[in-house]
Amino acid sequence: MSLIVRPAQAEDCACLAALAVSVWVDTYARQGLRGALSRYVLATFTADRFLALLEAPAKRLLVATQAGHVIGYALVDLDAPCPIARGGRVALETLYVSRRFQGQGVGRRLVDAASRIVGAQGALWLSCWVGNREAVDFYARLGFRIVGQTTFKLEHEEHANHIFVGSPAPFDSGK
Repeated sequence: MSLIVRPAQAEDCACLAALAVSVWVDTYARQGLRGALSRYVLATFTADRFLALLEAPAKRLLVATQAGHVIGYALVDLDAPCPIARGGRVALETLYVSRRFQGQGVGRRLVDAASRIVGAQGALWLSCWVGNREAVDFYARLGFRIVGQTTFKLEHEEHANHIFVGSPAPFDSGK
């Protein structure tokens, strides 16, 4: 079946919320769920939040679909200054792919679409939890390089994140 990457639409928002909860819990709740994690997920990943992102002037929300099903998404922020001065202003804020579809080129296609949005504006920057080895390796394979660190704050806890910067070469599907 053919993979389609396109701008998100309002009717995608419930699917995006469900996908985000699934990917976030699978990625970050490696020791199980507890209050802080659950509160964050349930407050952050809602259909209303995704609807608001569609209306935000500096945000670009892309979805990956297959056979009409949402299997991944990328959120690009065109006005997000990198915490490291040489990082630029355009962030790949989120890249989530359903676990079942990882390793099949979905993330690569979403990054390619995000890079096309950036165009002449320069490189993308992103942050990635240092403990997410799969994602760290994925971004390195695409040519992103670690330029520093930042933290993600979850209630009273801080979690180290790598800051990556890169301009990946365009995806060539061979077609």
